[in-house]
Amino acid sequence: MFRATRDQTKWSNAYWFWNQRDVYNSFLASNHVDLLAGFNRLYSRNATALKAYTRTRYNVDGLWVPETMGWDGNARGTVNSDFTNNIWSTGTEAAYNMYLQYAYTNDSAYLRDTAYPFMRDVVKFYAAKLSYDSASGKCHVASSHAHETYWNVPNAITDLAAVRTLFPLAIRASQSLGLDADLRPQWQRIVDNLIAYPSTTDVYLPHTPPLAQTRNGENVAAEIIWPYDRTGIGFPDQQKAVNTFNARPFPYGNVWANDAVQAARLGLGDQAYQGMKTMLRKYQTYPNGMTDNTNGVFEYLGVHLAALNESLLQSYNDKIRVFPAVPGDSSFTGRFTLLAKGGFTVSSEREAGEVKYIGIKSLYGNATRVVNPWGTQQVRVRDVTGGTSVLTTSAAEFDLPTIAGRVYVVERTAKPLSSYTSVRLTGTANQGEKALSGTTSTLGMARTPNPMLNNSQLTYDSNWHATSGRGYGDYNDDTHHSTTVNAVAQYTFTGTGVAYISERNGDMGPVDVYLDGAFQATVDLKVSGARQVQQTVWQRSGLTQGTHTIRIVNRSTSVGMVDALRVTP
Repeated sequence: MFRATRDQTKWSNAYWFWNQRDVYNSFLASNHVDLLAGFNRLYSRNATALKAYTRTRYNVDGLWVPETMGWDGNARGTVNSDFTNNIWSTGTEAAYNMYLQYAYTNDSAYLRDTAYPFMRDVVKFYAAKLSYDSASGKCHVASSHAHETYWNVPNAITDLAAVRTLFPLAIRASQSLGLDADLRPQWQRIVDNLIAYPSTTDVYLPHTPPLAQTRNGENVAAEIIWPYDRTGIGFPDQQKAVNTFNARPFPYGNVWANDAVQAARLGLGDQAYQGMKTMLRKYQTYPNGMTDNTNGVFEYLGVHLAALNESLLQSYNDKIRVFPAVPGDSSFTGRFTLLAKGGFTVSSEREAGEVKYIGIKSLYGNATRVVNPWGTQQVRVRDVTGGTSVLTTSAAEFDLPTIAGRVYVVERTAKPLSSYTSVRLTGTANQGEKALSGTTSTLGMARTPNPMLNNSQLTYDSNWHATSGRGYGDYNDDTHHSTTVNAVAQYTFTGTGVAYISERNGDMGPVDVYLDGAFQATVDLKVSGARQVQQTVWQRSGLTQGTHTIRIVNRSTSVGMVDALRVTP
């Protein structure tokens, strides 16, 4: 892995959950759940070790996950750090990721054998660690870290959100699996009697006030938006969540700041877009997209991945919502295919502020709920595979039962998909430097016009000889030459043109040039008079952009030579 700091790490050698979560979470919507599965295995395969350590440290029959964990489940990097030694919520994040792996793949065996046992044990840890106030009848958290920023505080909002996220899912999973019926009533009582999030009238707070000393630059109160999925577009407290986001104390404060993801979840399209640009301006250092920031390696790229997905498609709350947080600029044009929770491949297009359709392919035959992108305009749902109309409604949201393998199109009755013209997009890959408008950020290296390729980069058979330090003025002061008939040199390049560069001299002879297997010309390298160097002896332009192969064949016992090639991009 490319790392600006090479093999030196700023902190421990453990895996930091916070620093990885944006990257891995993005693989759900991008339909690479197998990559999230690798991350999940880091935790699931260490479940036994984690449970044993939880019993040793907390005397609890449950599972606590260290925020920074060794490959073998050791917690040294957490318990030896004041910043992390009392963080509880990482266990829920790890368990929730496992549940999401099931929710996107419909893998009931994974839920039964791996995800649910892990979820159950994290829930048991919380059930044992929560405190109960008999006077108020409420469950609360006596003292834990609100992640790394507020230490040993009451009612950390991260822990309250962790309980509200994981406990209902564990209850639902235990019911569907027919397991642990005796535990469900206790879990439900905790959910029903959990203390409210700390807050003022207008904003959520990171923990019950007075606020503790700030130890790190995290926007803890905004965590309920993402990754805990407790609020967002259409939730009763959406405005309060927006206020909390707007009042966050550390906007884009570090290379791992997930502000843009949270903005997208709240429907703040312009802020999500500008947030990604801000992160680029602040943290991208290298043209390969990476950073030299010593607090991370690829974290802000993970923010981009997750924020882009969430701006185009949201399904975390079991609803399919397309283009929920795109920029307000009417010139925005978007087309996507992403994976929705429940196992639905979703495609849609938006242009000039207009969503044209929603295409839904059901992978497993689950039911889903669709948010009408046209408000309350009447829509029709067509089963494209079966050729039938299955639903007509003007509801702002509607339930859609599906059949596995079938493709459905959601379209306006007044302006169906058939009213649009379609164009097949063609083109060639843009291999040049990319620049983000309004910033100094670039991706890729600027192309050098007609870049030179030294003769050492070609492939030769055994009848060629390399010479260097010739002192004649050759490119890079070296050449390859042969006096063997039919000796071959060749090179495969990508571009639209190529020039063959050689010396010319009295002891040299003819060579044949082939391009993509077709004979092009016989070039005589012999010339009377003084030696000539860096001569373009053959060239071809106007090729189709793509991969081509030039082959040079010596035709006599006189000297055939290659000095360099010049490739036109």
